[in-house]
Amino acid sequence: MYLIINYNIILIIFINKGEIIDSYLNRDIAPLERIRMVMTGYFFLQLWRIHIEFLSQKYPHFISLRQNFLANQSFAIFTSLCESLVLLIKAHREFYPQIPFLPWFHGSEPVEHFFGIARQLNSDFDFADLIQMLPKISQYTKALRSKKLTFSQEKTVRQGK
Repeated sequence: MYLIINYNIILIIFINKGEIIDSYLNRDIAPLERIRMVMTGYFFLQLWRIHIEFLSQKYPHFISLRQNFLANQSFAIFTSLCESLVLLIKAHREFYPQIPFLPWFHGSEPVEHFFGIARQLNSDFDFADLIQMLPKISQYTKALRSKKLTFSQEKTVRQGK
């Protein structure tokens, strides 16, 4: 029975964290649904922490917040993600109502793609090289977005080639 409960709790935790991340990255969700998703995650985290604190007071020899809960840094990160998305939606709605809300552009993925393309053009570059590559990177991304360019990937950054 104890193992079954632990597996169910782990499954609930992973589903909940996935929903928080999905609220940022999924491109088919309306802003109100994103708020619902992160608020569900936020309240789950808060209630889970309260529950573990209560159990650690009731059973101090068996349960501790440090061993039976997220690391303080992880808790702070997930809480901040939830709060930040709600504030981002609110600020976007108030100050940029005519611009589409694209929360996946507020992460590091576009920057990673930019530098990935730069590394494909020149694997060892400095700032001056990067400035010179800007027009090529711009044309490359426009061609990729228009689907006029296809390429086969020969090297990957992970392979170090």
